[in-house]
Amino acid sequence: MGQSEALWEPWILTRRATRENWKDISYVRLATDVGSFPKGTVGLADRIVYGYPKIPRIEVLEKGLRTHFTHPFWVEEKVDGYNVRVVCWEGELLALTRGGFVCPFTTDRAGDWIDREIFREIPDVVLCGEVVGPDNPYVISTSPLVERDARFFLFDVMRMGSQEFVPHELKQELARRFGIDLVPLYGQWTTEDIPRIREIIVELNRKAREGVIFKEAGGRSLRAKYVTASSDLSDIAAMGERFYDVHPSYFTSRILRLVLFLSEIGGANPLELETELGRALVRGYGKAVKEFLKHGQCGDEFRCRFRNPENAERLIQHLHKVEGEKSRTLVRELKQEGDFWVLRFYKVYSATTDLLRNLWEGLLRFD
Repeated sequence: MGQSEALWEPWILTRRATRENWKDISYVRLATDVGSFPKGTVGLADRIVYGYPKIPRIEVLEKGLRTHFTHPFWVEEKVDGYNVRVVCWEGELLALTRGGFVCPFTTDRAGDWIDREIFREIPDVVLCGEVVGPDNPYVISTSPLVERDARFFLFDVMRMGSQEFVPHELKQELARRFGIDLVPLYGQWTTEDIPRIREIIVELNRKAREGVIFKEAGGRSLRAKYVTASSDLSDIAAMGERFYDVHPSYFTSRILRLVLFLSEIGGANPLELETELGRALVRGYGKAVKEFLKHGQCGDEFRCRFRNPENAERLIQHLHKVEGEKSRTLVRELKQEGDFWVLRFYKVYSATTDLLRNLWEGLLRFD
């Protein structure tokens, strides 16, 4: 048994890790945090791609920054999409999801967004980024930064076998040299600049953007996120369409953040924000009911563009596997449009559908 197998085998036996395959490539992924290895860590033969770490949230901006950030820090935009790590293995670009799966869609399109030359120069580089845009297989609400299709935005760089991020300046240099899109950057600041940072956040909120990430400059890897009120409203409306498939705390935590944002940041009339909150809730729940009455089920339509139609079929298989009973994926069509194959599919949200069906059939409920 090799060193890599010896590392993974006990975790596989206890189901904390699973063996997976992408075409002819075998890999192991961690299904949960294990010691210093975060969930989503991937083993490729004798190499390790560490999972992307969880980033804590600041709920109250000024107090949070002053309490935790004692050194200068970078302010980057937190763009609304889904997190991936892109590596090159056996000559193929692989896009790993937060959970450690190879994503068929992102892997298919990675070559459109990333110059392979970076992997020839730095074979063990790990590009951490967000895939953003309406044509994606995972999220409904997305950043207005991308109006069609999807794009990759780099926000961190690691190396295989290391949990450390390369310095910010090197990340910027690599992105510039190889033409990789970076998340929007708002400069380096200190806690003395909080009034200016607040202005940036107010403007992002006005533009319906998600928020910011604070990353301490220097040796420590301290980072924290802060989101806008408009992002919370967007989340509430989007997830209201599947209200019974998510925990109620999903909504209550965002309502609390809305109130805290208004109390500290401002930038909105309280009555207008209350109206927007009510509208978001009613819009989300209302869409679920309308979908059920029209189609007998609740769900959302998704559209993705692929270079290889086989990867579209792999995506559907992947969604069936990872989402299980939470949702059912129904393929609408797969057809060629120009240089792409366009996949349209519908996700049925099972718990919300079942609840509305029972209610519509006259089910008695005890509150």
